[in-house]
Amino acid sequence: MTSEKLTALALFVSGLVVAMIMPYQAIVGIEIFKVTPSEYAVIVFASSIISVAASLAMGFASDRWGNRSQLLLIACSLVSVGYGLVWGAHSWLAFAIAHVMLIPFLGGVLPSSLQ
Repeated sequence: MTSEKLTALALFVSGLVVAMIMPYQAIVGIEIFKVTPSEYAVIVFASSIISVAASLAMGFASDRWGNRSQLLLIACSLVSVGYGLVWGAHSWLAFAIAHVMLIPFLGGVLPSSLQ
């Protein structure tokens, strides 16, 4: 698959994820996994910080090595593993780990794919 096709696919899939899953993130966390609102706030705060760090790290790595398509593939894989973990483990701990450590790499996909 060419770099342009992989970039377009990553952008399309990440847009679908944001549009379809993110609006229900709080409902899933609070209603299904019984995370308290204050715990959910900590998860979202940590996720935001990791997302910024992931975006910066991916930008640095892509500038240094020049292979954006491989970084996009890694980031999309991490996000997929995160959502798969939540779906497969179906626990509040999996929800927290996925949203703090894996799903924030979605923030690095969009800026990288636009360059």
